[in-house]
Parts: sequence; C-alpha cells; structure tokens
Amino acid sequence: MWKLSPLPNLGIACLVAASLPLVFHSSALAQNAVSACLGDFSGNRATLTGSCSYYTLPQAGGATAAPTTGTYYSGALVNGRPSGQGVLVYATRDRYEGQFRDGLPSGRGLFVFANDNRYEGDFQNGLPNGSGTFVYNSGDRYTGQVRAGQQNGVGTFIFVNGDRYVGGFTSGQVRGSGTFTFVNGDRCTGDFFGSDLSGRGNCTFANGDRYTGEFRASRPHGVGVMTYRGGRTVSGQFRNGRPVNG
Repeated sequence: MWKLSPLPNLGIACLVAASLPLVFHSSALAQNAVSACLGDFSGNRATLTGSCSYYTLPQAGGATAAPTTGTYYSGALVNGRPSGQGVLVYATRDRYEGQFRDGLPSGRGLFVFANDNRYEGDFQNGLPNGSGTFVYNSGDRYTGQVRAGQQNGVGTFIFVNGDRYVGGFTSGQVRGSGTFTFVNGDRCTGDFFGSDLSGRGNCTFANGDRYTGEFRASRPHGVGVMTYRGGRTVSGQFRNGRPVNG
C-alpha cells in the first residue's frame, strides 16, 4: 500500500497596493496632509518625475488619509499619480520596483516581501496578473500563469527537495490535470486536488511497478491494473491501495 506525499499549501498573501491619493504641498505639510513630494510640478501636481512620502495622520472619526505610514515612492508621475517606471517602498519593508499605471503597479515588475518571498512578472491594477515567477524563502519556486495575486492556470512548482509538479492550479492550490515527478524516481499523472491524486491516473514507480486506473486520496481505488516489475499483472477492483482479489 502506498500514498503520495502531501503537497504543501501554495497560497500566498495577495498583493494589494492601494491607490495613493496625492495631495502636494510645496512647503511644510499642512495638518492632516497625506503626502509630500519633490520633483517637477505644474501647478500643484507633479507631472514628470519625483519622489513622494505618504503619511497616515489622524482624521475625524478615526479614519486615516493613506493606506500606511512611511510609504515612499520614487519615479515617474503623471497627473499626480505614479505612472511609468518607479519604486514603491512600504513601511512594512515590502518593496515594488517596476511599471505603474494610475497609481498602481501595472505592467512588468518585481515585488519583494519583507520575509524575502518574491514575485517577478506581470501586474494589473496592483496585483500579480498574467504570468510570472514566485520564489519562496523556503527555496520552493513557482513559474506560470497568475490571476488576482495567486497561481491560477498552468504552471510548474519546484520544491526545494527537487520534487516537481507541472499542471493546473486554482486559487493558489494544485488543482487539475498534471504530472508529479519525485526525486526518488516515482512519477504520477492524473487529476490532482490539493494534496490528492483522485479520479483517473497512472503512476510509474522507481522499483519498476506501474499502476493505471482510478485513484482516491492518492491511493489506487476503483478499477485499475497493477503491473509489477517481474511481469505479474493484477487487474480489477482496488481498495485503499490494495487489490480486492490478488
């Protein structure tokens, strides 16, 4: 009886880079101001390039004027918003470097978290969206399609121990048709749901055994055929990884 090793949780915290409302002041910050910028100005709007610091100051009713305290932006500005190439450093020590549109990361960019996790690839409206690469501080790595800040679509996940999964992802989780190749030589192809191979699939094992058929919870379960390395074949019903008769 055998079972696939469980897959780790692949979900990450979504990147939410809130739009930064810019209120510019050519001298000292007025009471409850939300930003102060240096750069090229037209009237009270920075229009070309500059650097801005964003502050959270107390407001009536306990509201705040900006998403964080100590956020800093340096780069291109269009109509008073980061647009074009720039760098945004958060008070949390997270850092984004790349393209902006209307105050949000959009286009190609690199986001480095304070814990050294990182994503490099496409952004849209402040979130990873398109294709890119996540590199985790554990040494694990994902490359593939991304939607709304998570792995969605087809991608490749390489574990730090050398195991590799190539196939479908949904909302940051392994889900869909794919192939899992283990460093010990085992290889399984089929429908994966999180840590489980379920439905139809086939596995070739390092010892020469092969199984083709139905799986449940990563075990042969249902109708299938097991071919052992010596040539003996067992076909029929399997339950929890074992043939019912044989």
